[in-house]
Amino acid sequence: LDDPAAVARGLSLLRLKGNDVIVFHILDAAELEFPFEGLARMEDVETDRNVTVECEVVKSPYLGLLQEFLDGTRERCRSQGIDYVLLSTAEPLDRGMVRFLAWRAKAK
Repeated sequence: LDDPAAVARGLSLLRLKGNDVIVFHILDAAELEFPFEGLARMEDVETDRNVTVECEVVKSPYLGLLQEFLDGTRERCRSQGIDYVLLSTAEPLDRGMVRFLAWRAKAK
């Protein structure tokens, strides 16, 4: 996950130049559902360290923080007139894109 403010600035620049911007945010199903159980070794992307976690303990806080991040990202995009589409790797990419394009055609 990148710095949300930096991403928003970059997207804003694209919009200011008159581009039609769509964000397709693709996450692995495991990132969205956190299906892990027991003890698991996870990589801390901020420190590059491996940490052992008790999955049942971290699942709820993780999913809460993820939802806050996704909601914030979606809102930042929408406030700039940018379409935001969250897709899961559990679904074929073409299905999600077709669903979005059908929605967009109706919305315009």
